[in-house]
Amino acid sequence: MNKMPFTPPHEAIEKLITLAEGATPGPWRECRHEVLIGDIWAPTPTAETARYVAALSPEQMLPILRRVREDQLDLYNSDTYVIRSSKPDFLMAFFTRFGLVFKREQHNNGPEHWACQVGEAVLEIYPRA
Repeated sequence: MNKMPFTPPHEAIEKLITLAEGATPGPWRECRHEVLIGDIWAPTPTAETARYVAALSPEQMLPILRRVREDQLDLYNSDTYVIRSSKPDFLMAFFTRFGLVFKREQHNNGPEHWACQVGEAVLEIYPRA
């Protein structure tokens, strides 16, 4: 099985920011099975897909991506990623929109945080101290 090449998280965030900055300005709107991007109606397979695409407009995504970039991202090992944020519940809710399922955890006397299994990796969101 061929594995996708590993992209460090900070590089992935920078690439997403660059793509969002170059995208058609919004607001993007959905109507039935279509999304209005600029002055073009783009068909989508379902109304749910249209809502999802409309939610990814640059105006919606750039503040979130910049916030993630600003938050401290620690790489403990190749399988565990830790994000420290002043708004961990907000980040958890954001990632949940992409199908990730989080649970609350606490290790020994450490702080409570959100954790999610993503394939073989673990994503943890801690409150910023």
